[in-house]
Amino acid sequence: MEEKDETRLRRFEVALHQLMGKYHSLQQENRMLRSRLDEQRRAFDSQAARLEETETAYRRLKADLTLQASARDIRDVRATLSGLVREIDKCIALLNE
Repeated sequence: MEEKDETRLRRFEVALHQLMGKYHSLQQENRMLRSRLDEQRRAFDSQAARLEETETAYRRLKADLTLQASARDIRDVRATLSGLVREIDKCIALLNE
């Protein structure tokens, strides 16, 4: 081989080794990033499940509070009606005298 060809071959080998090193480095980085992505996905799924549980608990609590408010309203209406009935009874008693 000529000296010129050997020089080209050496440069090619050096470039090939650099590319191989870069390739292995990128493979390692890719594995690390995939691992982090899987970890983030698991964390996201966990948070999504927790959010769903919280929303379900919120809807139940909201329904319970609505029912409690309704029961309170019913008691208030009954008390008001009882007061009105007593007033009407007094008025009728006064008219009957």
